[in-house]
Amino acid sequence: HQPQTLLGSDSSELDHPDDRPVIEAAWRRVLAAPETVERVEARVRHADGTWRWAEHVLTNLLDDPDVGGVVVNVRDLSERRRAELELERRSLLDGLTGLAGRRLLLDRITQALVWGRRHGYLTGLVLLDVVDLAATNEALGTAGGDEVLRVLAERLPAAVRQGDSVARVGGGTFAVLLEDMASVEEVRARAATLADAVGGPVECGSRSAVLTLRVGIGHSPAPDAGALLAAAERSLQRADGSRAAGQATDVSHVGTRTRNELATAVVSGQLRLHLQPVVRLDGTMVAAEALVRWQHPQRGLLMPAEFIPLAETSGMILDLGAWVLRESCQQAARWRAAGTPYRVAVNLSPRQLVDGGLVELVSAVLRETGALPEDVVLEVTESALMDDPGAERVLAALHDAGVGVALDDFGTGYSSLTYLKRFPVDTIKVDRSFVAGLGRSADDEAIVASVVSLARAVGKTVVAEGVEDLTQLAVLRRLRVDLAQGYLWSPAVPAVALDSWLAARGTVPDVVASGPVADQEDVERILALHRRGASLHTIAAALNTEQRRTADGRRWTTTTVARVVAGSAAP
Repeated sequence: HQPQTLLGSDSSELDHPDDRPVIEAAWRRVLAAPETVERVEARVRHADGTWRWAEHVLTNLLDDPDVGGVVVNVRDLSERRRAELELERRSLLDGLTGLAGRRLLLDRITQALVWGRRHGYLTGLVLLDVVDLAATNEALGTAGGDEVLRVLAERLPAAVRQGDSVARVGGGTFAVLLEDMASVEEVRARAATLADAVGGPVECGSRSAVLTLRVGIGHSPAPDAGALLAAAERSLQRADGSRAAGQATDVSHVGTRTRNELATAVVSGQLRLHLQPVVRLDGTMVAAEALVRWQHPQRGLLMPAEFIPLAETSGMILDLGAWVLRESCQQAARWRAAGTPYRVAVNLSPRQLVDGGLVELVSAVLRETGALPEDVVLEVTESALMDDPGAERVLAALHDAGVGVALDDFGTGYSSLTYLKRFPVDTIKVDRSFVAGLGRSADDEAIVASVVSLARAVGKTVVAEGVEDLTQLAVLRRLRVDLAQGYLWSPAVPAVALDSWLAARGTVPDVVASGPVADQEDVERILALHRRGASLHTIAAALNTEQRRTADGRRWTTTTVARVVAGSAAP
């Protein structure tokens, strides 16, 4: 709509009839007290006659002599809504294979259980798991291991009956949902048939492997989808590898040897801590992510992908994770003692998250190293949180102790506003797969914009991962992302090299500054409004409505606006 077409009109006529009660309720709340701000999402009629989702921000400035009314800002949310739908779609499918993911599988199990109870049929679930996937990755390379999983993903749909559902539930584990089974024996028979059909040799370029598959089954009656999946997973854990389909290959003894070597590495000083800077978009470092490397005596420096899966499957991830946490806290303590209190982010594995001693371990390491809780950020993935029912309690305990919590790889899993509000997360890290397309893919830009919008709605800081070029940086600045990391600034390097990098750049952290500082664009906006006679309340409301934030990611207040105005007047 053009402004002149709206003058003198009743704005409620543009509201969708079904959404008017929500908007009217927001008006009642905002009129109840001065300076109240209410946000509501509702549909409005576009000039072309279509209905668009929009955010309405109502600010009570009746007591402000410069305004004397309620300021209403309406922002089109069409792109954000579209991006949220795309995130939802991606969360339902496995990115590597294109099969249904864990979340979609659970939904299908729920429907199958209802149908089975109604018609008197058994619902079965078969899990097929590649034995020692880490050894396969070691023998064929990570790309070869991914190709093995894609081959299995192609074989499974061809081996199931019409109407059966196939999914990948994580790692090398695939699931087949069997409806209308007559008996448990029929479920077991179908499981054996499937294992035979998808097992056997797999060609990966010039290399090949003959894989061993473990089989686990679950069947109704079950109270819900989660219980049926859990039963199948318990069955999988009890499975005897000698009864699985296919034959073991020479990659298994390679995996055993590497496991022994890794166990030695953890206690013999072969692990190395590397750090990648996390920066503001002006390049000022504010934190660093800790990443582990293995200095193998014969094979040289190994990246995490070459040994972390093995540590996960063997259980050594707990010892390895404790080593990384201790080294990271020692580094944080050294930085603070030097007067540069950078935070250090440490990745948590799912195994660490479910381990009952995590909170005690973190507390003990902080005491031992002298690091402060606010110097440490623990990074967890979305899937790890959703798979562990106790994660919320563990993270709440860590958060209450003052330790930061970051949600890693955001956008690849569940990614909902409810989900962000449920867990005590301070920071959201946008997955590098979305950052890579910035400047080239409108969909990726819309998704990152959606993530920023979601984060702002619940007061979280946004970090973009994998930034590699100036085009991506320009888009991130335009989207007002808070922080970033990537090769554009530095790869992960040893602490000594990072200190040299900092010294060469002459960068000093702002984390001990006395208060929030605006970037130049915000300063100019504030001063322009101030020159026009706008009050501090009006300026703060305008900045927040425009999704602007202070340099430390907080909402604008009259106090922070006043600091900028006062600073501009200082000699």
